[in-house]
Amino acid sequence: MARDESGEGWSLRIKFDDFDGREHVARIALSDIHKSNSDLRPRLANMGLDIHPLGKGFNALFARLVSVKERSIIVRKPGWRPGRKKFVTPAGVMIGVEDGEGVYLENAFTDQTAGNLDGQLAAWGIALHHGGAHHFIGCLAGVAGALVQFINLGSTPIIALTGTSSHGKTTSMMLAAGGFGYPDILPKGKESRGSLLHSLRSTENAVEYLAERSNGTFCGLDETALFDLKRLESLIFMLASGSGKNRMRTDATERETKSWESFGMISSEHPVAKSVETASGEQARVGFSMRVADINIDGYRPIPEADYIKMRRLLLANYGHVGPAFVKALVESGRPETIREAIDVKVSALAGEGASPLVQRSAGVFGVLWQVGEMLGKARLLPAAIGDGEIERRIHEIWKRGRVPTGGVAVREQAARDARFS
Repeated sequence: MARDESGEGWSLRIKFDDFDGREHVARIALSDIHKSNSDLRPRLANMGLDIHPLGKGFNALFARLVSVKERSIIVRKPGWRPGRKKFVTPAGVMIGVEDGEGVYLENAFTDQTAGNLDGQLAAWGIALHHGGAHHFIGCLAGVAGALVQFINLGSTPIIALTGTSSHGKTTSMMLAAGGFGYPDILPKGKESRGSLLHSLRSTENAVEYLAERSNGTFCGLDETALFDLKRLESLIFMLASGSGKNRMRTDATERETKSWESFGMISSEHPVAKSVETASGEQARVGFSMRVADINIDGYRPIPEADYIKMRRLLLANYGHVGPAFVKALVESGRPETIREAIDVKVSALAGEGASPLVQRSAGVFGVLWQVGEMLGKARLLPAAIGDGEIERRIHEIWKRGRVPTGGVAVREQAARDARFS
């Protein structure tokens, strides 16, 4: 017997083998059992449940099943459960304290692990040794969403990698997506497998669904040029806020709003604020630059071809290990408040004494990444050559490169005003 987190949506979750011995799991709403079986019988028979066409035991079977004592909760998104003692991965794997009640992720992704942790860290090692700062960002960003939700940050940090093609923007996002699962954009027909990296050839409504499915993990949106740029500013504000639109049912009752706490990355050939201003003909809002950190990658060298081929081969053969291991480290730490305080110290160090709220907010995303890097290092989830000192150096380098707001005249003027009155 299963139900949702609000105690409604009661259903049966059944598991059975088909005629070839393959396992199937089906969720059947109790309301469907009380209806005519004209729809339910064909559905289950199509999945391979052995139902005799003339048999009369079908109703009796479900009459017995609804009396089972086992209980589980069906959740619609991955991430931390209340109390931060349990975490559900995008593949539906539960990490954390066992308390006798199962948690199942609706429409869980499949095939989200391959190879082993050492192989994934070997891929990271090549990227971090030969690549630029954006590859470093990618490795950290892939697990940062787990920290964001763990400490209840209240918003989704977003980094925009901008610059010309073939400099590693998508590769950086692949490194990130591999933290919890398959590290690439899925081709058509493979969507049920699931990935945390998506093409932005999509609508704002569709991105709501993708963002919710990235809760507690990573949301990668590649190529803003494929999106309606007039809606890009609205998309960024929505993604950062962690909440979708309010919607009503046909009976005038309110639908449950999609929500998420994650870490986002987008890619663009041009600075995102400039893209917004060009498409709309208006200056980007001041708050825009506070919600997305724009990092131009043109000055960084690409990974040499031979090393890139080796890294990509390793990456596609070893993924889905660092994220769950990082979650286990967070469970063992057990102190969200202490982690939040450590991030605040790092943000202050980056922003500098007397920094304006605009600069402090902009530094927030890098403070989170800095903390993630330190915790990955302590958990031995980074290549051995990347110690605490190297993490700090790289974060400061990236911060200095991306700290100037790029949101047009209005943002620059606001930043100047903040500096005068801080």
